Amino acid sequence: MAGIRPGAVVAAKAAVAAILALLLSQSRPTTGPRFKPTPQPRPLKDEVEELVRPWRQSKNEPPFTTQELIVIILVLNDLKPQYLSTIHDEILSVFPYYNRQALMAFVEWHDDQANPYFDWTTLTQVLPGLYEAARDFEHPLTCIRSFDPSDDINICENEYTVCAKAAHIYLRDKLERPRRGSFNFMDLPAELREKIYKMLLVYPKPGLTLAKRDRQPDEFKVRFGVWSRTDLEVPTYSEAQEVPENEFAVDSLTKLLAILSVSKQVRHEALPVFYGRNALNFGSLDVLARALGQISYGTAQQIQVLRVVVDRSDSKLVGSPLPALAKLRALEAPRKLILTLPRHSAFWRHFRSDDIENQALKPSELSRINDFRELSGIVSLAKRAKHVEFVGNGFLGDYIRQQTEQTKKAK
Repeated sequence: MAGIRPGAVVAAKAAVAAILALLLSQSRPTTGPRFKPTPQPRPLKDEVEELVRPWRQSKNEPPFTTQELIVIILVLNDLKPQYLSTIHDEILSVFPYYNRQALMAFVEWHDDQANPYFDWTTLTQVLPGLYEAARDFEHPLTCIRSFDPSDDINICENEYTVCAKAAHIYLRDKLERPRRGSFNFMDLPAELREKIYKMLLVYPKPGLTLAKRDRQPDEFKVRFGVWSRTDLEVPTYSEAQEVPENEFAVDSLTKLLAILSVSKQVRHEALPVFYGRNALNFGSLDVLARALGQISYGTAQQIQVLRVVVDRSDSKLVGSPLPALAKLRALEAPRKLILTLPRHSAFWRHFRSDDIENQALKPSELSRINDFRELSGIVSLAKRAKHVEFVGNGFLGDYIRQQTEQTKKAK
């Protein structure tokens, strides 16, 4: 028998392997990777139920904010409209920790009644911020009733709900895993950066408001608000023409414009978006001065749409200077200026002790208006604005129109 060369077996095995590989390759489809359908998302209620299940029997504090608890309760109740008091009760029922805290607060408050200096307002708030959430612009709560700025119904009398998509977005940090990765924001195209600025900084019409009587006044902070979460035009009023109170509160200017501190280029790009695309509404000259006191001349120059109620917070302040209004000179030619002239204003009461504005002022009284230093900046601004609109029939309207027309004739 002839001997077999050592390399022949190896060569034969290699040949067989090559043939098998060829046959297998011909039998496999060449259409690419197999299609794997995306799994259907779980119902939001199931996800939230799983999220809160460990805390239904726990005496420890749940890792949710008060605002998140409101959304959780609405989701667990199939997004049915609820009163805030009902939501409050549901939170105490679902989470033993808050139930216990509320019971302890009530017992402590009841025991304190034996103290001769007992204060009825000292009951500890177990869920601070619960009722404020109804007026927080960033919170997805939706009031069932239609919006009316003249309506002063207590928030406890309203029913609220939230849509499923908004609820999921608001709870995404609790329902989804943290997203990884980062990118250089300035590497994005300028057009895309501008869209992001608009998403962050542009608010619904008719803009941001500092009302004359804010719901939570703070003399040391400027916190704007909005009348609606949608582009809703505020109806005109037949008499006072005041800017209504804010329906929803937004963050302070410092937080609103936090993105400006990223870099000089971001500030240069984003500042005109905020001040140029938002109408700014002020309920009196005093709150306008308070806001201008927080910004620089260069920032004030960016304002394009301004609505001001030409009034003072008190008739005793009429004639006293408001130095911050000097920054109105920075507004070279704003696109639109709306001056609201209410009847029975503090300026009228300065001349007449009664509040009834039913007759014209005497010439001697009209001449004294020139002495009101707080009006000079408004008059000058009306002369420079590209479009001026007068709302209301207060007596100062005729004065400002007259001053504006005299300037036009002089030109």
